[in-house]
Amino acid sequence: MKSYLAGSAALVAMLVGAAAVQARPQIYSFETGTPAAPDDFFGLGASVARSTIGATSGPSSLRYAAGNDGFVGART
Repeated sequence: MKSYLAGSAALVAMLVGAAAVQARPQIYSFETGTPAAPDDFFGLGASVARSTIGATSGPSSLRYAAGNDGFVGART
C-alpha cells in the first residue's frame, strides 16, 4: 500500500512539474530570412548562404563554402 501511494504521489508530482515547463523563446537563428541574415556577407572567396541540408529549426540552415585556396576559420 505504501509503494502504491508513493508511486501515485511521484506520478502526480511529475505531471504537475511537466505542465509548468515552457519553451524559452529563440534569441537568434541562422535560419531566419530577415535583412540582417548572414547571406553572402563574407569575402575572400568564401560564401555564406542558406541551405536546406541540415536544417534543425525552420526550413533552412547555414552553409559555409570556402574557395579552392581559401582558409576556413574565424576572422579576428
